[in-house]
Amino acid sequence: DVSCDVVETFNGERKSSIQVQNTGNIDAYLRVRFVSYWVDTNGNIVSKPSSMPDITLADGWIKGSSNTYYYQDAVAPTELTDNLLASPIILEKDESGYMQVIEVFAEAIQSKPYSAVTDSWGVTIDSSGNIVSQ
Repeated sequence: DVSCDVVETFNGERKSSIQVQNTGNIDAYLRVRFVSYWVDTNGNIVSKPSSMPDITLADGWIKGSSNTYYYQDAVAPTELTDNLLASPIILEKDESGYMQVIEVFAEAIQSKPYSAVTDSWGVTIDSSGNIVSQ
């Protein structure tokens, strides 16, 4: 069984911690993808261009394409990744009261055989078993 959950610290204006927990029963590689959009004061999605803020990654994470970030090591069942963020993400607000939302989606894939990861995610794994690039 391969599954995962996002564990984040968010105070309504800034995300200070993003981790992923392996909720499956085998070692897995984990990645997250960010999606950004804007909402009005009632939480309704509004038509406003959105862009991702610059993200400073903590050690152990690498940037892929399309707002995707990979944890380099396989994670054992019930364990958490290290925090993705070296510094918090501060969400924007505009003069209309609209607020930026950044959703974090996590994905897990079995760690063995390596070909499952390299073929599905298009990443490279080094001889130590670490994802080194997309």
